[in-house]
Amino acid sequence: MRKEYRRDIIIPTAEEAKELLGKELGDQRMRLGEVMSYQPLFKKLKLATDGVHDIFHSARTLVAGGTLARWEQKNGARLRIPEIEVGLIIHDSRRKNDGYDWMHGVRAAKVARGLLAGEMLHNNLRLIELMCAWHVLPDAWTPKQIREIPEMIIFEDSDALDRQGRRGNLNLDYLRLRRSLALVNIMNGEHILINERFQYLHIELTEPHELEFQAGQYVSVDVGGGERRSYSIASAPSLKHAVELCVDITPGGKGSEYLKNLRPGSEVSFLAPLGVFVLKPGEKKLLFVATGTGIAPLRSMILDLLRDKQDARPLWLYWGLRFVEDMFWEEEFRQMHEFFNNFNFHLTLSRPPNHWPLCNGYVTNCLKQELKLGAEWGVYLCGSKEMVADGSKLMIEMGVPKEQVHFEKFEGGER
Repeated sequence: MRKEYRRDIIIPTAEEAKELLGKELGDQRMRLGEVMSYQPLFKKLKLATDGVHDIFHSARTLVAGGTLARWEQKNGARLRIPEIEVGLIIHDSRRKNDGYDWMHGVRAAKVARGLLAGEMLHNNLRLIELMCAWHVLPDAWTPKQIREIPEMIIFEDSDALDRQGRRGNLNLDYLRLRRSLALVNIMNGEHILINERFQYLHIELTEPHELEFQAGQYVSVDVGGGERRSYSIASAPSLKHAVELCVDITPGGKGSEYLKNLRPGSEVSFLAPLGVFVLKPGEKKLLFVATGTGIAPLRSMILDLLRDKQDARPLWLYWGLRFVEDMFWEEEFRQMHEFFNNFNFHLTLSRPPNHWPLCNGYVTNCLKQELKLGAEWGVYLCGSKEMVADGSKLMIEMGVPKEQVHFEKFEGGER
């Protein structure tokens, strides 16, 4: 029944998908940026933080659904996208377990009505209720008039991409849309070429199936031939069933080439957790300074502090890149800057285009112009050897005690 919606079942590679679907494939605004705009709804639902159908499942299906819907819309489809996204956030919110809880969809539909009645048109709310209530059942048990609703098709493909893939048994015949196949390389063993320089990887854990670590630590990856390369974990410690990495592939070293050539389903062996570049207690204000992929461990720290621990201390992030083409995750941090009153984000470019409105030059020069530091600050630097050396010296000159200046050095994204 589902195959009729697709022309074939060839899974595009990440590169082919990017050609097929456009530059948005590497646009990180389709990640936390979208999730953050729905934070009030996430907070009301109080979703679980562990299990197959946890808050991260809802967030990933939200991203997939919004991405698929916008791609379909660009090709002429008329869709109610906010309703798809809200439905994906709510649909598993009242599960009692990760097994066969047949009534959880009906309970989610009731939650949707309780939260949204009076805030949207009846027909739009009814669509959310239908998607929540009927997504649980097989096609054979679902009325055709519901099964064929365009929003329902996108809703179920988004859920399938994440739920089936996280369990390790993604059935391609379950997907109805051609473009859903292009997301297979992203939603399951995510491996995204963000731009010409950086790539992002999401690695699901199988043995062991969970990892306890502190924000800022790293993994040591077996890249073959008895060699290892170390990469900082970019995800928050609350994401226990997977690790996310961000790698600079331009050096073309053995490690970056190994990771670049991974495919969905590839097995990766690594040692973890490693490292002592972690948050220290007692620091009243926090400054994070990064260049390039040095942002990875700092992102883990910031997500841990703001999203998971609701830390109220003043946090500042200065991130330096070379060119505007190198930019990624800037929308994620911008959204966090807007959502969290205690978080300040500053992006700098050392080789900016004409009329660049923000600070330009070396990231350390920019923060020197804009910040006054002192003994109450804790500073975390990560990036090139030159930035770490210059930055450490500058922090001490600006009044930060030497023992409160913490750093990690990177060589082309590899430690």
